[in-house]
Amino acid sequence: MSEGMRVLKSKNTLDRQSWLNLWQDWPSREPFAHPTYAEAFLDPGYEAVCAVKCTPTGRVMLPLIQRTLTTFDWAKDLGYSDLTTPYGYGGAYFWGEVDGDAFWNEFDEWAGQNKIVSLFARLSLFPNSILPFRGNTRYVMDNIVRSLDLNEDLMWMDYEHKVRKNVLKSKRNDVQVEWDHRGTRLKDFQTIYKSTMVRREASQGYFFSDSFFRDLIAGCADSVAFIHATRHGRVISSEMLLVGSDHVYSFLGGTESDSFELRPNDLLKHEIIRWCRDQGKSFFVLGGGLSADDGLVRYKNSFAPKDGRVPFYVGERILDYDANEELILRRKKIEPEWESDQMFFPSYRSLSPVKG
Repeated sequence: MSEGMRVLKSKNTLDRQSWLNLWQDWPSREPFAHPTYAEAFLDPGYEAVCAVKCTPTGRVMLPLIQRTLTTFDWAKDLGYSDLTTPYGYGGAYFWGEVDGDAFWNEFDEWAGQNKIVSLFARLSLFPNSILPFRGNTRYVMDNIVRSLDLNEDLMWMDYEHKVRKNVLKSKRNDVQVEWDHRGTRLKDFQTIYKSTMVRREASQGYFFSDSFFRDLIAGCADSVAFIHATRHGRVISSEMLLVGSDHVYSFLGGTESDSFELRPNDLLKHEIIRWCRDQGKSFFVLGGGLSADDGLVRYKNSFAPKDGRVPFYVGERILDYDANEELILRRKKIEPEWESDQMFFPSYRSLSPVKG
């Protein structure tokens, strides 16, 4: 039984299998920690890695994306890289009895030996499942989490009145719900999702390639599910879910604009909640919005108005202060108009000013 911390690299076949085996042995099996999930967010120069520590009493796994900085002119000859958790929720997941300080001490030692400058982590909404973050934590906004410990009748009455009204309206208008656990109607989902992102003027990072979806479906088959609202056989609203042992996450989705009045997404959310409860899950995570308490957050909160708001935090840590300052100075020298934005982490990656 290995006692020391190791960093597994998904591009190494043996490492990847060890990572997958550890994830499969984990009772919670959070989808964000699966190697295929991390690999789905790799850009050129990025690598999926997982810091793990296994002892006779417990396990720790911290899935990460290691990003080289050598692709930037102001850092190309320095050999530095930095770390971020994959999109969604993460942190140093653990189960059993573990020594958190020992894990972080070994992690810091590895980071120093490998010229890691910083760590940015989007932290789990369930703090008891991760080690306390070693570094600064910053509140971002509330996310909405629907507890599933009520019976079906009480759950129904726990929604806001408008949700119940909208679900009934959707049913009266012949909207049907179709579960799709293998992505059979992926093209329909992609059409709805893309049109929704265009309508919301979403940033480019929210537009995913065909291979992104195909790889997730193939590599995380039991952790991915789709649900569609259809009318006369045509998909008018759709959601992609990430499924763990205890928690289910609303990941991506959208609704056809011409079908808003039919309220198909209210029906979808209601049926997801029913399914999660029937499957013995503990919580359904509806997520947050584009900004704190925007219309999207308020809509999601209508499914859990009493106690659904849960604070979402990110962790920010400079691991090498000298390297951090060096990168800022080097970038300023090469890009004289650039100014370090201290509100962006890490600040050496903050955007250049728009010219013109």
